[in-house]
Amino acid sequence: HEPSATMPVQHLVFIKFKEGTDQAVMDRAVELARALDGQIDGLHSITCGQTFTDRHQGFHIALCAVLADEAALAAYGPHPSHQQLVQHIMPHKADIIAMDYHI
Repeated sequence: HEPSATMPVQHLVFIKFKEGTDQAVMDRAVELARALDGQIDGLHSITCGQTFTDRHQGFHIALCAVLADEAALAAYGPHPSHQQLVQHIMPHKADIIAMDYHI
């Protein structure tokens, strides 16, 4: 069936930090991401963690969120709690990949 704007959305983010970024910065990013659970309307679930394998191609943290629909995804980005996470990460980021798809 064709994807629809009203279908749930899987939101994936992969974060690569600049070389030399302190572990505490990465730990705090994971903490802030996990704290989003229950704070944003339409955010059904969120998981986040730091990789422990050697298959990461330089990316340190992955985030996986399920949102109610495309409107919930659009509201998630500018939400103050999400922006707190973004502002924490941005000074330290080397690269970010984000992907969204209907589930």
